[in-house]
Amino acid sequence: MIKIWEGYLKTVRIISKVGLVGAGIMVVLMMVSISFDVVARWIYGPTFLDATELSGYFLVFLVFGSVAYTFMHGGFIRVQFLYNKIPEKLRNWWDVVLTLLAIGYSFILCKYYWVMIFQSIEAGSRSGGTTRMLLQYPQMVMGVGAGILLLALIAYLGQRFRIICGNTSIEEEQDDAPVEYID
Repeated sequence: MIKIWEGYLKTVRIISKVGLVGAGIMVVLMMVSISFDVVARWIYGPTFLDATELSGYFLVFLVFGSVAYTFMHGGFIRVQFLYNKIPEKLRNWWDVVLTLLAIGYSFILCKYYWVMIFQSIEAGSRSGGTTRMLLQYPQMVMGVGAGILLLALIAYLGQRFRIICGNTSIEEEQDDAPVEYID
């Protein structure tokens, strides 16, 4: 059972890193499309490329592609001075309760993203901009990103339970902790 769990954790880490790399690529594409659009407008006047619309789609991928990685590496805002005042045993249970709430919320969010995606596919919904892009593609990024976040939350919940049960320590669970910056 432990081997399965370790495999699950490794898979979630790999998937979240792939999402992060995809988000990085989207930043570059956003920069290139805006730069191209600015230069093309300067040279030719109005262009067929709507960099604003494309940047919105790239931004969706940027956010939803990197949300699981951000969560797994402690990148979300926390009120640390209050959190540190809670005793460690109670803090682990507090993490469990909040993670269960987050899993419930993420599950509902993920479910309705996929409902929206299938409705867009059925209706053939397109954007109102010049690209007339099928909306199901940026929406799929939202659904997949929410699904990856859900997997990461389940992994975090499992880690908290392992710590509570005494099967591991917090230090052992932080083997994939964020890299510290060196001056």
